Amino acid sequence: IKSNPDVKLVVIGTGKKSYIQKSMKVLDNNALKNVKFVDKIDNKLLKYIYPEAKIFILPSKFEIFGMVILESMFFGTPVITSINGGSTTLIRNKKNGIVMDKFDSDIWAKEINSILNNEEYRKELSKNARANIINNFTWEKISEKLLNELNKQ
Repeated sequence: IKSNPDVKLVVIGTGKKSYIQKSMKVLDNNALKNVKFVDKIDNKLLKYIYPEAKIFILPSKFEIFGMVILESMFFGTPVITSINGGSTTLIRNKKNGIVMDKFDSDIWAKEINSILNNEEYRKELSKNARANIINNFTWEKISEKLLNELNKQ
Protein backbone atom coordinates (compact mmCIF):
# COMPACT_ATOMS: atom_id res chain seq x y z
CA ILE A 1 0.00 0.00 0.00
CA LYS A 2 2.88 2.36 0.79
CA SER A 3 4.55 1.87 -2.60
CA ASN A 4 1.30 1.53 -4.56
CA PRO A 5 -1.45 3.71 -3.02
CA ASP A 6 -4.12 2.35 -5.37
CA VAL A 7 -3.83 -1.15 -3.90
CA LYS A 8 -6.75 -2.41 -1.87
CA LEU A 9 -6.05 -5.01 0.80
CA VAL A 10 -8.86 -7.28 1.95
CA VAL A 11 -8.01 -9.33 5.04
CA ILE A 12 -10.36 -12.30 5.42
CA GLY A 13 -10.50 -14.39 8.56
CA THR A 14 -10.10 -13.95 12.24
CA GLY A 15 -6.76 -13.64 13.87
CA LYS A 16 -5.18 -12.50 17.06
CA LYS A 17 -6.55 -8.97 17.49
CA SER A 18 -3.40 -7.65 19.18
CA TYR A 19 -1.27 -8.83 16.23
CA ILE A 20 -3.59 -7.24 13.70
CA GLN A 21 -3.64 -3.95 15.61
CA LYS A 22 0.16 -3.96 15.86
CA SER A 23 0.48 -4.67 12.14
CA MET A 24 -1.87 -1.85 11.19
CA LYS A 25 0.16 0.69 13.19
CA VAL A 26 2.81 0.75 10.46
CA LEU A 27 0.26 2.20 8.01
CA ASP A 28 -0.74 5.83 7.88
CA ASN A 29 -4.41 6.91 7.81
CA ASN A 30 -4.49 7.19 4.01
CA ALA A 31 -3.21 3.64 3.62
CA LEU A 32 -5.64 2.35 6.26
CA LYS A 33 -8.53 3.59 4.10
CA ASN A 34 -7.53 0.90 1.58
CA VAL A 35 -7.64 -1.97 4.10
CA LYS A 36 -10.88 -3.89 4.65
CA PHE A 37 -11.35 -6.57 7.31
CA VAL A 38 -13.87 -9.39 6.83
CA ASP A 39 -14.16 -11.96 9.61
CA LYS A 40 -15.57 -14.81 7.58
CA ILE A 41 -16.79 -15.57 4.07
CA ASP A 42 -19.29 -18.32 3.35
CA ASN A 43 -17.62 -21.00 1.18
CA LYS A 44 -20.37 -20.60 -1.41
CA LEU A 45 -19.14 -17.06 -2.07
CA LEU A 46 -15.49 -17.91 -2.66
CA LYS A 47 -16.09 -18.41 -6.38
CA TYR A 48 -16.94 -14.70 -6.53
CA ILE A 49 -14.13 -13.49 -4.28
CA TYR A 50 -10.99 -15.20 -5.62
CA PRO A 51 -11.43 -14.19 -9.29
CA GLU A 52 -11.73 -10.54 -8.24
CA ALA A 53 -8.41 -10.60 -6.39
CA LYS A 54 -5.23 -9.68 -8.27
CA ILE A 55 -3.14 -11.64 -5.74
CA PHE A 56 -3.74 -13.94 -2.80
CA ILE A 57 -1.23 -13.50 0.02
CA LEU A 58 -0.70 -16.06 2.81
CA PRO A 59 2.27 -15.26 5.06
CA SER A 60 1.80 -18.19 7.42
CA LYS A 61 4.32 -20.39 9.22
CA PHE A 62 1.69 -22.79 10.51
CA GLU A 63 -0.46 -23.70 7.50
CA ILE A 64 -0.95 -27.48 7.58
CA PHE A 65 -1.64 -28.08 3.89
CA GLY A 66 -2.92 -24.90 2.38
CA MET A 67 -6.48 -25.48 1.24
CA VAL A 68 -6.81 -21.73 0.74
CA ILE A 69 -3.76 -21.81 -1.53
CA LEU A 70 -5.35 -24.62 -3.53
CA GLU A 71 -8.66 -22.72 -3.75
CA SER A 72 -6.96 -19.53 -4.84
CA MET A 73 -4.97 -21.32 -7.53
CA PHE A 74 -8.09 -23.16 -8.73
CA PHE A 75 -9.75 -19.82 -9.37
CA GLY A 76 -6.62 -18.49 -11.10
CA THR A 77 -5.57 -16.02 -8.43
CA PRO A 78 -1.77 -15.76 -8.22
CA VAL A 79 -0.43 -16.77 -4.80
CA ILE A 80 2.40 -15.34 -2.75
CA THR A 81 2.98 -17.40 0.36
CA SER A 82 5.57 -18.46 2.86
CA ILE A 83 7.10 -21.92 3.05
CA ASN A 84 4.44 -24.11 4.65
CA GLY A 85 2.86 -27.53 4.18
CA GLY A 86 0.87 -26.73 1.07
CA SER A 87 3.05 -24.17 -0.62
CA THR A 88 5.91 -26.50 -1.46
CA THR A 89 3.49 -29.16 -2.71
CA LEU A 90 1.34 -26.89 -4.88
CA ILE A 91 3.68 -24.17 -6.11
CA ARG A 92 6.61 -24.21 -8.51
CA ASN A 93 8.25 -20.94 -7.50
CA LYS A 94 7.78 -18.08 -9.98
CA LYS A 95 6.02 -20.45 -12.43
CA ASN A 96 2.56 -20.83 -10.88
CA GLY A 97 2.97 -18.78 -7.71
CA ILE A 98 5.62 -17.44 -5.38
CA VAL A 99 6.96 -19.07 -2.23
CA MET A 100 8.87 -16.71 0.04
CA ASP A 101 11.50 -18.08 2.40
CA LYS A 102 11.80 -14.94 4.56
CA PHE A 103 9.36 -12.71 6.39
CA ASP A 104 10.78 -9.42 5.15
CA SER A 105 8.03 -6.91 4.30
CA ASP A 106 10.23 -5.09 1.74
CA ILE A 107 10.90 -8.32 -0.17
CA TRP A 108 7.21 -9.27 -0.03
CA ALA A 109 6.20 -5.80 -1.26
CA LYS A 110 8.65 -6.12 -4.16
CA GLU A 111 7.10 -9.47 -5.20
CA ILE A 112 3.56 -8.14 -4.83
CA ASN A 113 4.41 -5.13 -7.00
CA SER A 114 6.14 -7.34 -9.58
CA ILE A 115 2.80 -9.07 -10.12
CA LEU A 116 0.63 -5.96 -9.91
CA ASN A 117 2.84 -4.02 -12.32
CA ASN A 118 3.26 -6.76 -14.93
CA GLU A 119 -0.07 -7.94 -16.31
CA GLU A 120 1.56 -10.53 -18.57
CA TYR A 121 3.40 -12.10 -15.62
CA ARG A 122 0.22 -12.04 -13.51
CA LYS A 123 -1.76 -13.78 -16.27
CA GLU A 124 0.98 -16.38 -16.71
CA LEU A 125 1.02 -17.18 -12.98
CA SER A 126 -2.78 -17.31 -13.02
CA LYS A 127 -2.97 -19.66 -16.01
CA ASN A 128 -0.27 -21.97 -14.65
CA ALA A 129 -1.78 -22.01 -11.16
CA ARG A 130 -5.20 -23.04 -12.43
CA ALA A 131 -3.74 -25.66 -14.78
CA ASN A 132 -1.70 -27.19 -11.96
CA ILE A 133 -4.76 -27.63 -9.77
CA ILE A 134 -7.01 -28.89 -12.58
CA ASN A 135 -4.37 -31.35 -13.81
CA ASN A 136 -3.10 -32.61 -10.46
CA PHE A 137 -5.24 -31.73 -7.45
CA THR A 138 -8.94 -32.15 -8.20
CA TRP A 139 -10.67 -34.99 -6.34
CA GLU A 140 -10.89 -36.85 -9.67
CA LYS A 141 -7.14 -36.57 -10.34
CA ILE A 142 -6.16 -37.47 -6.80
CA SER A 143 -8.45 -40.52 -6.77
CA GLU A 144 -7.06 -41.62 -10.17
CA LYS A 145 -3.51 -41.44 -8.81
CA LEU A 146 -4.49 -43.33 -5.68
CA LEU A 147 -6.27 -46.07 -7.62
CA ASN A 148 -3.32 -46.39 -10.01
CA GLU A 149 -0.97 -46.81 -7.06
CA LEU A 150 -3.24 -49.40 -5.47
CA ASN A 151 -3.47 -51.33 -8.76
CA LYS A 152 0.34 -51.45 -8.98
CA GLN A 153 0.47 -53.26 -5.64
